[in-house]
Amino acid sequence: MATTLVGAGVGSWVDGMVGMSVGNRQTKEFEDEIEAGKLLVLVDVPTDRVNEVEDRVKQHLPQVEVEQIEPRVPSFP
Repeated sequence: MATTLVGAGVGSWVDGMVGMSVGNRQTKEFEDEIEAGKLLVLVDVPTDRVNEVEDRVKQHLPQVEVEQIEPRVPSFP
């Protein structure tokens, strides 16, 4: 039982280290802008609230540019 717990703990730790070293695929296309000092904000909201959230953000920061909205992909197809 102890071996199982140690194995699970080490496996989780190694998985976390590997996960941190892999870049985020969503930020790859924005790397140049980020390096230039621009801010990137990723927002995860339900599809039916996208316009509402976009409008609220633009009320406070009119210069915001909405780059893209990803298509809905189910977690378990």
